[in-house]
Amino acid sequence: MLLNGEFEPFVYKLCQENDISSLAPKIVQYAAPALRLHTIPKPNYGSFEESSRFGGQPALPKNVDWPKSQDGQYLDFILQLNLQETTTMPLAKKLPEKGMIYLFADHRFQEDFGDYKVSVIHSSATYRELRNEPHSYEHPEMQLKQRLIRFAEVFTIYDAHRFSEMTNVQLTPEEEQSYQDLFDCATCDEAMHLLFGVQTHNDSGGLYVSDGTLIEQTHEWQHLFCIDSDSDVNMMWGDGGRINVYIKSESLARHDFSNLAVSAFSH
Repeated sequence: MLLNGEFEPFVYKLCQENDISSLAPKIVQYAAPALRLHTIPKPNYGSFEESSRFGGQPALPKNVDWPKSQDGQYLDFILQLNLQETTTMPLAKKLPEKGMIYLFADHRFQEDFGDYKVSVIHSSATYRELRNEPHSYEHPEMQLKQRLIRFAEVFTIYDAHRFSEMTNVQLTPEEEQSYQDLFDCATCDEAMHLLFGVQTHNDSGGLYVSDGTLIEQTHEWQHLFCIDSDSDVNMMWGDGGRINVYIKSESLARHDFSNLAVSAFSH
């Protein structure tokens, strides 16, 4: 996972050093920028209610309903993003100009990947208050821990298996082996939370929409979030996996977050 200015030179240099220069332009062409959401501890001083963060109580307007799954279960608050903290970043042009974005998901009940329910809410209201979760945890130690979010602009790449599938570019056997050896684990250094970019690792090959139906993944679906298992946040998806949230490109352009799809990756 590399910062924007470092990405292209690194790819070309690494490919050249390993005598596979033909691979570099293919990787660079289909790499996608993202905002990486690094988590840091919340200091013991200051007011962080409306800061970008995982866990805790969402600073959510009182007139916004707490989202539920289709079977009536309240979803768990995962994170909030204060859009004032992203205004200087080019990718922020895809987002609403002001307000907060909230991500809720079904973190407590995970019977199979089709059961991952998510909700993304945007609110531009200036008056917000801390809201208690409207449910209790059967095991309180499972509740998510509060961590502040700091943003970094990075590039993301598909793993070797997904590359040909998602780009229609065929790699030679030598290129594919080099891709696996040099780049497939380039994003596995720590918990990886992303806004935008591409889904880096393979999954079941499709997306689950809100009613649990598995649909084919097509380019009309824009990658919105990758949320990783993260011990610092006390968060686990399946067997140490990740969930990826998608939105249709036209919906994102309208800042309409009502129609989402989810894929899951688990070890």
